[in-house]
Amino acid sequence: MASLPLSAWRPWAAAAQAGRTRPLPWQRRIYTTVTAVYLARGIAVLPQLGLRALGVDVGPTREIVFSAVALGLGILHVAGLGRSDGDDPHRHRPALAS
Repeated sequence: MASLPLSAWRPWAAAAQAGRTRPLPWQRRIYTTVTAVYLARGIAVLPQLGLRALGVDVGPTREIVFSAVALGLGILHVAGLGRSDGDDPHRHRPALAS
């Protein structure tokens, strides 16, 4: 049920990125929150791997895989947030004079 508002938000976000609509309100804050959730879930892989190396049963392997994927997505989100400094990448920039 919670995915319904998110799926309705995606086309609007894409249109805003393409410059077809006005920018979304709080877009940076929303992306930062999503990034924090991915990273928080992904960092859980570190103690899981440590305990698994010590021979402690930490649960199914799929949980470790899920945490590792979440960590990877969180890192990608951080890289994307670092690139988005509020500057439009599609805007024409004049060439530097040589």
